[in-house]
Amino acid sequence: AYNASSGNFTFGKGGNQGARGENRGGDFFVENIYEELDAPGEFFFDTKAKRLYLFYNGTGPPPAAASVVAPSLRTLVNISAS
Repeated sequence: AYNASSGNFTFGKGGNQGARGENRGGDFFVENIYEELDAPGEFFFDTKAKRLYLFYNGTGPPPAAASVVAPSLRTLVNISAS
């Protein structure tokens, strides 16, 4: 639940990111927080330093010739219905 006067979110029992283990509600994700890099494929972009931190999803270091592709569009396609 969100409390607009305090600006706080309150979560019930669980703690399962992506709503795993719960059949009600939609998925939620915490994004772009350096301290949350704890699983392969996650990343954090430091806008001030213009540096990308990536939790590599392979074994060992990433290949020397690895490249990163970043989209410039925030939303490519959005389809909504009621």
